[in-house]
Amino acid sequence: MDIMRVRSITLYKNNSELLVNKLLCCITILEMVKYFQKETFASPVVVEIGTLWGGLSNSILRAIPTAHWFAIDPLYPSYDIMDEASDLLQFLANDLNLSAPDLSWALSLALTHNQVTNYGCHYHLLWTNSLDASRKFADGSVDVIFVDGEASYAATAADISAWFPKLRKPGGRFIFSNYG
Repeated sequence: MDIMRVRSITLYKNNSELLVNKLLCCITILEMVKYFQKETFASPVVVEIGTLWGGLSNSILRAIPTAHWFAIDPLYPSYDIMDEASDLLQFLANDLNLSAPDLSWALSLALTHNQVTNYGCHYHLLWTNSLDASRKFADGSVDVIFVDGEASYAATAADISAWFPKLRKPGGRFIFSNYG
């Protein structure tokens, strides 16, 4: 199994360093997806574990509109007090006076509407956790899996265990944004 390490993206860094990290992440993933498009087939299947605002899918689907993108995220506030995305969602829920389930539902509708409007049937949001979503994919059916979900060791190990059989063999790739 090839594992590519992409620098961790955090909100604690200054804006310019955060932008550089995001660009490195997008360029690395874009190169990987383009490789599959060019060398293997025209419509790579990409799974993104942890999507939040959908920025990565925008970047890749604009560059490779034939890719099939499956974004997986329960979009749930306060699932991990050490995670800045979870903390930000909790702040939004409090600021908007919404319950966690209501914010999660609203975000999933808004994200799906926006992405499907832009990319049609090439974008799919699975509004669930990574392990439940993995059961919806056949073994050997995914070309690239980008893991940017819960970053604890246990959660990352569970993602690898659940998703490794889903990778196309030979040549499927895991890409990690951060991990425990």
